[in-house]
Amino acid sequence: MTDRLAFHPIADPWTLIEGEQYDAMRESIRMVGLIDDILIYEEKVADGRNRYRACLDEGVEPRFTEWNGTEAALLEHLEAVNDARRHDQQAILQRRREQRVKRIADARVNGQSLRSIADTEGVSESQVRKDLESSTAHPQCAVENATNQA
Repeated sequence: MTDRLAFHPIADPWTLIEGEQYDAMRESIRMVGLIDDILIYEEKVADGRNRYRACLDEGVEPRFTEWNGTEAALLEHLEAVNDARRHDQQAILQRRREQRVKRIADARVNGQSLRSIADTEGVSESQVRKDLESSTAHPQCAVENATNQA
């Protein structure tokens, strides 16, 4: 594994992702690997800071591409790819959450315990309860969950 690289200040306008977004990225990199190379400028990470962190956290060897253009062209590139990528990421996360909610509701209907579902999905029991409350796949799960908590 390479030495840890610093982040280039040109990327500062885009915040690092955290929480569910970052967990989803780590899972993707763990399962599929790194898809897009990490862009290096002046020996620092200019694009792909989140991918870089996720690679390091998951023990996946990052791949790098050196930016050979001007700083102004790099900034234009970063604006184009990051603005589009952030929008797509929200849609992906929403789809994954909807799929998880359906799996949780199906598992509950099939008699699985909250603990078993939480372990399978890699979430807390309280997250399972929240997902059941929001489930439209099996509305009886939300009612059953609320009744069991009373």
